[in-house]
Parts: sequence; C-alpha cells; structure tokens
Amino acid sequence: MESKETIRQHEAAIRLERNRIRLLRDTIDDQLDTIKDYEIDLNEARAEAKSPATKNDGLRKTEENQALTLDARGCGIEQQGLSLLATVDEQRETVRLKDEENSRLRKEADEYKVALGECNKAAKTSMDRHEADRLMIS
Repeated sequence: MESKETIRQHEAAIRLERNRIRLLRDTIDDQLDTIKDYEIDLNEARAEAKSPATKNDGLRKTEENQALTLDARGCGIEQQGLSLLATVDEQRETVRLKDEENSRLRKEADEYKVALGECNKAAKTSMDRHEADRLMIS
C-alpha cells in the first residue's frame, strides 16, 4: 500500500511540475512580447532620431539616449527570457526523471502484487493440505 501512496505522491508532484512549466512558458511568451514591443519602440526612436524633421540637435541626442535606454531594457528582458528558458529546460529534465522514477515505482508495485498473489496462493494450498490431512486423521 505504501507503494501506491508513493506513486500517487509522485504523480501529484509531476502534475505540479507540469503546471509550473506551463506558467513559465506563459511568462516567457509575455517576456518575448515585451521584447518585441521594446524593439519596435527602439526602431521607431532610431528612425525619428535620424529623420530630417529633427532639427534640434539636443532633441536628437535625447531621442538617441531614449533609444539606448530602450535597447538596454530589451537586452535585460532578453536575458531574463533566456534564464527562464534554461529554467524550463531544467524543469523538463526534472519531469523526465520523475516520470522514470514513477515508472520504476509502478513496476516495483506490480512485482509486489505478483509476489503477494503467489504468497496467498501458496498459503491457500498449504491450508487446503492441512485441512485434508486433518480430515483423513479424523
């Protein structure tokens, strides 16, 4: 019975890990969307800084600084995304290992069931023989 409970616990842990992976994937997708938004803003700021309509050099410098700031933010978010991807890979490996352990535990539980069945069968045969011997003596 302990094996069944252990299997249930492992299955619950696997479900929990899979849910965490789904959440991480959603977070990664959100981060990638944010990176794309920053890239769009960066490209717009660069285009505006280079436009002939920008006569004021101070304004152009400000826009270039904003573009650099956006670029730096994008790099930071990209780094977070890469870190999250690495975490997802680690989680996948953890889930794979837990699946393997779960399979091993199920196989072990099946072996215990077979052994228990054989013990019960042997006990019944022994009891039947004992009963037959008792009846013959009577």
